[in-house]
Amino acid sequence: MLLMAMVHARASVVCLLAISAFAAPAWAEPVTVPVDVGIGPAMYLISGRVADDQLHAGLKISVQAIIDQQTLRAHPERIPPRFRARCCG
Repeated sequence: MLLMAMVHARASVVCLLAISAFAAPAWAEPVTVPVDVGIGPAMYLISGRVADDQLHAGLKISVQAIIDQQTLRAHPERIPPRFRARCCG
């Protein structure tokens, strides 16, 4: 059991190092875009004995960026070259 935990921990560290070695840093300037925020009720479906005597309600929070044509045309250099023809014409 201890050996399996050590192998799992070592594999996790190797995976983390591999991901961080190939991750490219982002040096771009920020662009301000409007966001749409939604907050509302949620119900969660949980099966088994827990669901028999409890109501599983929660709160759903949704955040989405609204990137319109005006924003895309104002910053064409931020769009990868292969996608520029789709948005900027």
